[in-house]
Amino acid sequence: MLSNKNKLQLGLIGIISFMAMLIVWLSPVAPGHLTGLQWTDQFFNSLTKASAYQFPKVFKDSERFMGKTFNLSYRASNENEAKMLEKLYVSFGAKIEAQGTSLTISGDLGRVSQGILSYSEDFFNNRRKDMTSVLGFDSKDGLYAIYLSQQALEKSYLRNNQASELQFVREILERAIEPAYNFDGIVAAGAPKSVEGEYALGALRSYPSIEQSPVGIKEMIILSALIIFYLLYTCWYGFSLMYLLEGAGVSKLSKKSRKEA
Repeated sequence: MLSNKNKLQLGLIGIISFMAMLIVWLSPVAPGHLTGLQWTDQFFNSLTKASAYQFPKVFKDSERFMGKTFNLSYRASNENEAKMLEKLYVSFGAKIEAQGTSLTISGDLGRVSQGILSYSEDFFNNRRKDMTSVLGFDSKDGLYAIYLSQQALEKSYLRNNQASELQFVREILERAIEPAYNFDGIVAAGAPKSVEGEYALGALRSYPSIEQSPVGIKEMIILSALIIFYLLYTCWYGFSLMYLLEGAGVSKLSKKSRKEA
């Protein structure tokens, strides 16, 4: 027996409207022919990428290592990787001695690091296509090759107990190369206008070329609206289900069954 017809109707309307909103949310109604869920995921990724922009700080730290030399013996996984690294490190100002897949990389740690930072920031700023056309190989593969070689340099400093150099190389890995690689193709919230013109391999910029990408008022309004919508939508479902069950008499039947027990 129905306990409360009005609550039942209110619950049904709530559940049906909730499902209708869900269907709309999962439909390609957002800009770029994205679903609401995909657009929201893209928005939060853009906020995360903006917060990961640390290139000016790392570049400033690199100035402490200008004039300090490094020497790294590194074995590439194949000849293609070795050729990529040779081309890239030479453009960064390093000296390379190559014998097959065995490389000896040496140079000014600060100067070479600045070249790596410039390359990583260009990739971070979604210039992958421009970089690839100039390099002659996928710039993402080049970035990964740099990452592996810098990991080897990190291990070398760890073995030799060179704490300041070790910390600096880790900073390059964690605050420059990894964010650039992981956020490939994502546009950062509050990102500056894309760089135009032909990509120049090994070109350095005067840092900070771009200040920390700010999350502006527009992004804050969207973020606040999404949080409020999520809270209201959750309550919407919860109250609709509650009214539906109460209107159907589920709560009364439960009480009666407990009394009989």
